[in-house]
Amino acid sequence: MTNKILMIDDDIDDQYLFGGLLSNLDDELVVEYRDNPQVLFDEYANVDKEPKFIPNLILLDLNLPKFKGTDIFLFIKENQWLKEVPVLVLTTSSSPLDIQDCKNLGLDGYFVKPMDFEDSQKIIENIYRYWFVYNELTIQNGKS
Repeated sequence: MTNKILMIDDDIDDQYLFGGLLSNLDDELVVEYRDNPQVLFDEYANVDKEPKFIPNLILLDLNLPKFKGTDIFLFIKENQWLKEVPVLVLTTSSSPLDIQDCKNLGLDGYFVKPMDFEDSQKIIENIYRYWFVYNELTIQNGKS
C-alpha cells in the first residue's frame, strides 16, 4: 500500500523543501499539504463520509495563522478519521515550553526545522526511515 503524509504548514517554501525531500526518498509516497487548518477541520468533520485522503503520518507546524498547532493536534486526536495517525511536530520553535507542551499532549515526535539543506535532508530521511521502514506499527497501519 502507498504511504501517505499530510503536511500541515502555511509556509509554501517549507512545503516545497520537505515535500521534495520526501518525494526523493520514495517515488510512490503521496504527500498532501494543508496550509489552512480550517480546510482540514472542514475536510475531516463529517463522520459519515470517509475523506479522500487518510494519511499514515502527519507533519504539523506549530506556528500557523489563527490556530495553535497544539489545538490542531487535539482536533486530530478527537477526529474519527485521524485519531490513530502518528503526529510529528516539524517547526521552527525550539522553545522548551513548546517542547514540553507537546510532550504533555502526547505528540509522537518533535523536530526543529534546520536552517540548512543538508540538515533538513537528514531529518526527513530519519523521519521517513523510522516511520515507514523500521516502525512496524506504522508499516502495519499502512497495509491494513
